[in-house]
Amino acid sequence: MRRGEAAGKLRENAELEAYKPKLADMDRQLASLKQQLDIERRIVPDEKDVDDFMRMVSGEARKAGVEIRRYTARPYNAKEFYTEVPFEVELDGPYYSMLSFFDRLGKVERIVNVSNLLWPRPASRAMPRRSIPINTRRGRVLSRPS
Repeated sequence: MRRGEAAGKLRENAELEAYKPKLADMDRQLASLKQQLDIERRIVPDEKDVDDFMRMVSGEARKAGVEIRRYTARPYNAKEFYTEVPFEVELDGPYYSMLSFFDRLGKVERIVNVSNLLWPRPASRAMPRRSIPINTRRGRVLSRPS
């Protein structure tokens, strides 16, 4: 019985020996894929990270000279590979500061979509408030169909 096990292990070793030259290349590919996964997780995190997202949006608004008056969370919207985490945000600021804010949001690592922008005409010379929906996404790991 022991001899049969040993012969089986020798055959298995011989079969696996063909992969030995490819091991270093496979290790490099694995390291590259892990690095890519880390980057993807920063762009579309696995967790909702609502606090971090709100701090990031507030920081970009402050840098652009825009004041955030109100955040309103909206219901999550589950998609196949991610979940939208929408907010409605009310902003105050001059026109060019708003443009700077949207430009800054477009350059952050997280995926951020701005839609349904309401830009009311001010009744006076005072700065108008703008209410916009902002969505971020969190990822969901799913297996691909065969």
